[in-house]
Amino acid sequence: MATAERPAPEQRIVMHGISWRTYEKLLEERGERTVPRMCYNQGSLEMMSPSKEHEKYRRLIGRLIDEWTVANGIEIASAGATTLKREVSQRGAEADECFYIRDERLMRGRRKIDLNVDPPPDLAFEIDISSSSIDKLVVYAALGVREVWLFNGETLTIYELQSDGRYHAIEKSVLLPGFPVKDVPEWISRASTTGETKWTGAFRDWVRTRSEPGGD
Repeated sequence: MATAERPAPEQRIVMHGISWRTYEKLLEERGERTVPRMCYNQGSLEMMSPSKEHEKYRRLIGRLIDEWTVANGIEIASAGATTLKREVSQRGAEADECFYIRDERLMRGRRKIDLNVDPPPDLAFEIDISSSSIDKLVVYAALGVREVWLFNGETLTIYELQSDGRYHAIEKSVLLPGFPVKDVPEWISRASTTGETKWTGAFRDWVRTRSEPGGD
């Protein structure tokens, strides 16, 4: 199986001894801008500026999810890189993309997410090329995200939140059953040699053949 070419890393800065109040102030000052992305874990704050490769991979995996859910009639509510935070656990994160699936109907049309009253997204995925200095899985577990996908530029790993409050790596997505996890690196690699529109159409046709009787 082909693997994606190793991309340039993101730019990351990590600071320690940052209070929750300071974290919220930084979020307020950043406003509607999408960078830097912030991840907060009980006093440690990571600020990340994504590289061009990072953003390309984010977009491509997002397209794969979009095409897969459309082809299989799975309703999702996209929440993008919305800031997810809980003061009680002193943790916050901003995924590259996150989605409501099981709770889609409940969250349909909501313009803001408040984890004090709303459920967390069901699925979050991150491009993690240079390996974050903060354990993102600990953060997402505290936020209650059911499934986390991490793509390091070469492989896609899926983690499911277990009853013990920890994530365990799984081979197949529970939230998007049948999603071709192992084929993602090959599809990402193909995108480097063709236009995105043609690439998306090819994936759409491939998904259609798999859904037909007798498909793989």
